[in-house]
Amino acid sequence: MEDEERVHERDVHLCVTVEGNTNSDGSANGNTTLRKVRTFRESDGHKFIRWVEMERRAVAA
Repeated sequence: MEDEERVHERDVHLCVTVEGNTNSDGSANGNTTLRKVRTFRESDGHKFIRWVEMERRAVAA
């Protein structure tokens, strides 16, 4: 795999969330709590915290 492809893979993150006051359409005024899968893309300006990497830095410090 080329370096450019690896960068692209690292750019996209899937995150499972538990969201309240929602519905299956994604309304902010829903009446239930649902598990959803959200996609974050750094190229779109989304920020994603890599907790595992932060934990390694804290141990090394």
